[in-house]
Amino acid sequence: MRRNKTIKQNYKRILVGQLTSGILHEINNLLSGILGFSQLLVNELPKNSQWCKDAEKIEKSAQNCRRIVKNLLVFSRDKDFEFGQENINEIIDRSLDLLAYNLNSKNIKIKKHFEENIPLINASFIHLQQVFVNLINSFIEIGSKNHEIKISTFKDNKNVKVIFENLGREIKENPSFLLNYEIIQKHNGKIYKENNGLSYIIELPYH
Repeated sequence: MRRNKTIKQNYKRILVGQLTSGILHEINNLLSGILGFSQLLVNELPKNSQWCKDAEKIEKSAQNCRRIVKNLLVFSRDKDFEFGQENINEIIDRSLDLLAYNLNSKNIKIKKHFEENIPLINASFIHLQQVFVNLINSFIEIGSKNHEIKISTFKDNKNVKVIFENLGREIKENPSFLLNYEIIQKHNGKIYKENNGLSYIIELPYH
């Protein structure tokens, strides 16, 4: 019975992933039309007119939506580990893009302290993004409105480190955390908590 249930759950997950991908492609096509017409308006309308400014806002919003949709399309794919030289700050920023609505709906502020010129790491972009989304989303779920999440990156002699600090309550680990640990181990890294579960630290080698 348990095996049949697992098969059904896996099938449902695959089906939902396929449906989501199809919907995102349709949204992307619609955004292409909106973006194209807004760019046409910007080029045709008198510069510095209110109409032109409004068209520029539409164009910018469509570009932002397209970036989020593209990010979701990549994130929704069930891919094998493909390692390459990646920037940890960029992966975190892309993860935050995916969670923008959840963060805004609770008015949760993100305080970023990213080290500039941080070394590239050998990483699977999609899988690290999954870890970051899982962690940040766990902070969002337990957090009250108007609280803060602090994310810091820095390097030492061997590792790039990421610290996620929830300035609120302790996280209760859920099944997604097992996946987090597995992914970080695949990267020859470490993930552990401090401050009674208020902080999670990820270490990833860059040599």
